[in-house]
Amino acid sequence: MPHYAAALKGEKHVLEDIAPCFNTALSTIRRRGDEWVLESSNFERCQSVEEVYTVANALLRQIHKFWPSI
Repeated sequence: MPHYAAALKGEKHVLEDIAPCFNTALSTIRRRGDEWVLESSNFERCQSVEEVYTVANALLRQIHKFWPSI
């Protein structure tokens, strides 16, 4: 089964600042090379990229309520 992660676009300093707040099984924000990604245990049940997009979008909507710049 593939391991999915959602690429994040946002201000680098904002992502660096909030990444430590998201270091759980439910949602982890981390840097991979030059890119920031969102990983989630919720992605494990996804069977397609489209499903991952839907789950990631829901998570990001929740995060966006607190950090609108993401």
